[in-house]
Amino acid sequence: MKNNMLRQMHSKPAGTTARRAIYSSFFILQFSIFLITLSGCGTTRKAASPAMSLLSEEEQRRYDYYYLEAVNQRQQENYDVAFDLLQHCLSICPTAPTALYELAAYYGAMGDKEKALSLMQQAVTSDPTNFWYQESLAEAYYNTQELDKAIAIYEDMETRFPKRAAELLPILVNLYQVTEQYDKEIETLNRLEERFGSSEEIEMEKFRAYFLKKDGEAAFRSMEEMAAAHPDELRYRLLLGDVCLNYDKLDEARRAYESVLAVEPDNDMGHLGMANWYDKSGNAERANAIVDSLVVFGHLPDERRIQLTSQLIRQMEARQDSLAVTDLFNRILAQPQTSIAMPKACAAYYIQEQKPDSLIIPVVQAILAVEPDNVEALKQLLYYAVEHNDTEEVRERSRALLAYYPDELYAYYYLVITALRDSDEKQAIEYCMEGVSHIGEESDTELCTELYAMLGDLYFSANEDAKGYAAYDSALVYNPTKVSVLNNYAYNLSLENRDLDRAEEMSRITITKEPDNGTYLDTYAWILFQKERYDEARLYMDQALKADTTSSAVLMEHAGDIYFKCNLVNEALNYWKQALEQQQKERKENGTKPTAEERVAENKLKKKIRLKKWIK
Repeated sequence: MKNNMLRQMHSKPAGTTARRAIYSSFFILQFSIFLITLSGCGTTRKAASPAMSLLSEEEQRRYDYYYLEAVNQRQQENYDVAFDLLQHCLSICPTAPTALYELAAYYGAMGDKEKALSLMQQAVTSDPTNFWYQESLAEAYYNTQELDKAIAIYEDMETRFPKRAAELLPILVNLYQVTEQYDKEIETLNRLEERFGSSEEIEMEKFRAYFLKKDGEAAFRSMEEMAAAHPDELRYRLLLGDVCLNYDKLDEARRAYESVLAVEPDNDMGHLGMANWYDKSGNAERANAIVDSLVVFGHLPDERRIQLTSQLIRQMEARQDSLAVTDLFNRILAQPQTSIAMPKACAAYYIQEQKPDSLIIPVVQAILAVEPDNVEALKQLLYYAVEHNDTEEVRERSRALLAYYPDELYAYYYLVITALRDSDEKQAIEYCMEGVSHIGEESDTELCTELYAMLGDLYFSANEDAKGYAAYDSALVYNPTKVSVLNNYAYNLSLENRDLDRAEEMSRITITKEPDNGTYLDTYAWILFQKERYDEARLYMDQALKADTTSSAVLMEHAGDIYFKCNLVNEALNYWKQALEQQQKERKENGTKPTAEERVAENKLKKKIRLKKWIK
């Protein structure tokens, strides 16, 4: 087990990843040359340390031999052997920093962070002048969020290793920022500026520190100096306006925003600044008018645009003006959209507020106008078509979804439904076959079951019984207790009077799960009838008759057959007559003529009534 965990080791110089993670983004670019240099030095070690100097010549020779062999075994990926050799090194010199450092990395890879940290601390204590040991320990503290300890080490390193200031000072800047030690952050930034010269990144970082420190005057002076130093950079004027506005310097803020709009009249951020200025000056109406124009016609980033739209909507809701919200969205969506952000936000709002489908559907269509393959929108439109019971729309939306996502099984499911509504069973079978051909490991098991179940029913309707049973078997692979499949499977077996024990077992599951289902009770009763257990069959048929709400002609005829076998001829005759009446009633209501198969069954039922006896 240890061998597998240790394979994480030494893919790159120790500590490189963690070190880079804590660099301020501003300084990664400025000091990337130094980082590249460091990346190649990750395995450098000092030749001697105070602990090693106490060894005898023989002990030093033995230590060197086992340590170098550990390195060799590590390079050959024999990590267990390397680990044991390093342990042996510590038996020669318990405070050897090189072995302690290497073993710390191994324990870290195995997930024993406490042991790794202890070994790293020992390595630093043994050789406090080693840059890499100190850095690794600082990173370990950083990763455990012991930031004060990490800072202390980096501060000590910056003193010990002045030539590494280019990489150490930015780390300290970031740590001071994270721990909200803004005075120290600013002081460190000043030292960076003194040693390496001023830069835009340093100035921005100082401004940010002043701002977070809530030193308004210093933040204002800092940004004012930056705007003056970069007169062509409008973003500094915008930031200056924001700072002024934040500290109630309204005249200065207005001058800053107007200077931006004088250069770029269509600058959205300049207009947004003026909107904030009007709002702070007490002119909310003018502010809202500018924001309205920005969200409808502007080109702000999507996140900001949605934020402003939400701001307007909250104001409209406070006035209970829902029509204004709809009007706002209509005006927004009337403009060409370059992303789905706004229509998606609009659809989400309408759905949350339970607005009518007539409002939501055009918005979802707007999403597809930008992203024709947006799967959520395609599914949403199919959902509405199903809800509206619109067969043609369901067919169209299902095909649209499959054009981009041929593995979406429920689109095939609805295509089967549309074909059945058109009485086109052949087409329904084709849809089922196409759907099951796209079943994969990630497919929804319930949809897999439904498709195979429908395919089985269709095959039996087409008198292709062998294929029907095969489809049912496939359905039960995905859901072995699917009661509708078990019922139909068992009933078809009972009609063929074969595998009745298996049919009874299947049917028993259905009535256990749904004891008040008349259809399932009828199937179970009929299986018992076929097994000549007539009294039991009548018991379950009585339950089926009580639970039935459809006055099923098939159920009535079964009841007559069962009652006849129980020597209750008058009752049997009554059920047969009811079955015949129900058949004729259903055909009259549906305006259909009996098929040849139905005509044979009807004549058989009439013969039972005429002869007052059961006919096999």
